[in-house]
Amino acid sequence: MIYYPKVYGTCSGADKAIQMAYKLKEENKDKNIFIYKEILHNKYILDELEKNGIKTINNYDNLTPNDILIIRAHGEGKKVFDDLNKKNITYYDATCINVRKVHKLVESKYNDNYNIIIVGKKNHPEVIGTNGWCDDTATIIENKNDLVNLDKNKKYYMVSQTTIGLDLFNMVIDYLKNNNYDFEYDNTICNVQKAIQTSSVELAKNMDIMFIIGGKNSSNTKELYNLCKKECDSYFFDDISDFYNFIKNEYYTENTKIGFTGGASTLKTQIFEFTHLLEFIIYYNNRYKDITKEMIKYNKSLKKIMKMK
Repeated sequence: MIYYPKVYGTCSGADKAIQMAYKLKEENKDKNIFIYKEILHNKYILDELEKNGIKTINNYDNLTPNDILIIRAHGEGKKVFDDLNKKNITYYDATCINVRKVHKLVESKYNDNYNIIIVGKKNHPEVIGTNGWCDDTATIIENKNDLVNLDKNKKYYMVSQTTIGLDLFNMVIDYLKNNNYDFEYDNTICNVQKAIQTSSVELAKNMDIMFIIGGKNSSNTKELYNLCKKECDSYFFDDISDFYNFIKNEYYTENTKIGFTGGASTLKTQIFEFTHLLEFIIYYNNRYKDITKEMIKYNKSLKKIMKMK
């Protein structure tokens, strides 16, 4: 039996970015639509966009007046926006509303002479973009080893990557409090992502197996996988052919409790493609297993008879 968590699927920020891309393509059929870097960490979505003529680029220097650029959901630093305006490039901002809020908080506090701390992955595009609103001066805390880079003589303001786990954020808060740092903070972890994690973990506690679907380079989907695998056997897939190669060698019955979920950048329709494939495999294995065995026996016997002749 297949189950889903109470909350799953793309967040509103991801939905907005995807719909913006399709809408701009529909309304500007005579123009080229480009996305500046990956709009989301999900190859499935990137492939679907490209099929519709919406391409991802890593450099906008050669764009023409007939081109339209989309800023991805992860957002960009202030210098990118300043540069686009200077070059008169037509662009639309698909930055997630929660990420844009973080940018404004960081810019305001930086202008008030706070030193900025960002709790998150150093190489994650959202963190890089947020750092760009304080002239790339933020201290990035990815794990407890990075805490040694903090200075007790400075006044800090702390935010987080919107898709990190709450445990890391709380760990940094406790460290700063226990060591008497002068700091303020805002918890900027996305509520939708927290809800996906919470409901997925609750589901995993009652499952025999969990499948987590989404981009392998998606930070929040990796975190979701790490949380689920603490509760039951869990597997992470972004490619349906890899998923098929795995499940074809497994044997699940209709009584096997199987959970499916995905990160905030994983479409429900993408998850359904995986579940529909699994449902077919389960149906086939349970309905035709005995027939298949008999056919194999029959073919072997037939080959022996033909050889004897």
